[in-house]
Amino acid sequence: MNSFEALKRIIEDTIANPKQGEHNYHYLLYQKNLYWFAYKRICTNLYFQGRNPITLGNLTEDTLDLFIEQLRKNNSPRQLITKSVKITLNSQIPQYLLLNYILEEIISLILEVLYSTLLESSSPLTWVNKSTHWPLREIESNIVNSKYLVGYKLDKLFHEIDNQHLIQILSKKISDQKFLNILKIILDSNYLNEKEAIHSLTNIPRVLGGHLLYVLWDIYYNQVDSFVTNYLRYLKFRNIARKNHTTQKNFKITKLRREKLVNSASKSEKKFGNLEFLIISYIRYGNQIIILLNRKADYHLALLVKQKLDTFLTRKLQIKKYESHNQIIDIQTGQFEFAGYEISLRQQKVIIRASLSHLINLLLKYRFIKYKKNRQIRPISQTKLLAQENLKIVENYNSILYHLTSYYSGISTNKRLQYCEYLLKFSCAMTLAHKHKSSISKIFKQYGNDLNIQSKLNAQSVKFQSQYKNYLQFWQLEQSFLDPFIKYQ
Repeated sequence: MNSFEALKRIIEDTIANPKQGEHNYHYLLYQKNLYWFAYKRICTNLYFQGRNPITLGNLTEDTLDLFIEQLRKNNSPRQLITKSVKITLNSQIPQYLLLNYILEEIISLILEVLYSTLLESSSPLTWVNKSTHWPLREIESNIVNSKYLVGYKLDKLFHEIDNQHLIQILSKKISDQKFLNILKIILDSNYLNEKEAIHSLTNIPRVLGGHLLYVLWDIYYNQVDSFVTNYLRYLKFRNIARKNHTTQKNFKITKLRREKLVNSASKSEKKFGNLEFLIISYIRYGNQIIILLNRKADYHLALLVKQKLDTFLTRKLQIKKYESHNQIIDIQTGQFEFAGYEISLRQQKVIIRASLSHLINLLLKYRFIKYKKNRQIRPISQTKLLAQENLKIVENYNSILYHLTSYYSGISTNKRLQYCEYLLKFSCAMTLAHKHKSSISKIFKQYGNDLNIQSKLNAQSVKFQSQYKNYLQFWQLEQSFLDPFIKYQ
């Protein structure tokens, strides 16, 4: 049986018996075909981290055979699993490290298959298989019927006890001790805390290599999914308008009544008739949580949901206060940011815009603009591009605009991106002026308003490509988004 047939069998067994899985998963780690399949996924992942094929090095059949043979013979392959090291963007990845990435990706594939049913039933928006546009679409679909939003971003630092907890969770479904031992070695290398950087637009942590970190995080945070979907989602309340909020006595009575309704929903339903669900939508995307409450809910009910989730995160997942950033937002009057988007509700119409503050901060961070003394914004030349040809300089700016346009394709209005485009255009002109020790006015006079550059060697030409007319205004659910600022980090 080859590796693909084995994976297919695991899928079928998982669907047929979701509580019972294959017991000997380590034999999949000896299937060479699966290594080549994982290698292709590694190449794709590294491309979206701005790396070219040259940095991957050579992988041969003989090298794979030797690695698999060592893995097969070694009952405790600690020396084969190397702690990740810092690799610069243009440096070649060592072969031993590349083999580690491939092994981790195979483990990721196995866990994806085993836990697909569980994860999709409670929180289908996994980092591995879903782009950021999925949760954005879910928010857009449900926010109209909401009143309050309870949001979380979990920045947990994983310790040895958390690794043990995760192994215990995995052992409920996986009884293969050799497979779990390899996973334990990976976790003991501080793997869950190893993040190379943050994607500039999506805010997703980037990990050099494969997707194993995302799968393990999803499995770990699935405990939150279960708590919300199996308990908090079933909280109900009676639509009772409170007539008097002026005294503390009335507030306490109302609070006790609500708690009674929450803790005994079935009895309350018999007594008061139809009770509505408090939570209308729950979205977890990686370490970010969005809970949308019924439009009839008030602030105290939003606070109740937050308090219950705080208690669960503290007691069950050992998440400390500084590792959890949370907020309660009145959607009818306020706005909130998610993955670089700014979302609000005005007169029952969903307004989704690119977060201008987020974009300005990125342009400041990567040195495309700066503040003048009067705090006004001024475009500046990009020093990292000065060694490039004129043609390549303009192409680099076009690439930034293209990827910005692709990621922000779901916005309601493009005025903010037009302003961002204006700043980048002048930064491009100033880079050309800096390179040729000229002025920006002379650059525009020489190359025109669209900075049309003609190659001296051939008939090739390129110009600053305006993108604001090309915004698609729909969610690209199958798209993976390249970080437009990856070269400038």
